[in-house]
Amino acid sequence: MCGIEVQVESLADVGRRLTLAAQVAGDIEKLWAAPDLLAGARDCGDEQFAGAIARFLLTWGYGCAALHADAKTLAGLLRRAGAIYLDVESAIAAGAP
Repeated sequence: MCGIEVQVESLADVGRRLTLAAQVAGDIEKLWAAPDLLAGARDCGDEQFAGAIARFLLTWGYGCAALHADAKTLAGLLRRAGAIYLDVESAIAAGAP
C-alpha cells in the first residue's frame, strides 16, 4: 500500500482556477482570431507588414488554442480526481469494503 495524502480542497481550488484560466484563454483566442485584425493589417497597404501580422496571428492563435485545450483538460482531470478522492474517503468513513 502506498501512502498518498491529498488535500482535496486544494485540488478542487486548482481545478476551479484552471477552469477560469481556460475560459480566459478561450476568450483571448476568439479575440485574436477576429478577421478584422488581419483586415486592418492589410489596409495598411504593405504586403510584408500584413504577412508578418498574419504569421504572428497564426502562431499566437495556435498557442492560445493549445493553452485553452490543455487548461480545460487539466482542470477536468483535477475535478475528477478530487471527486474520486472524496468518494473513496466517504466509502472508507462508511466502512465500505
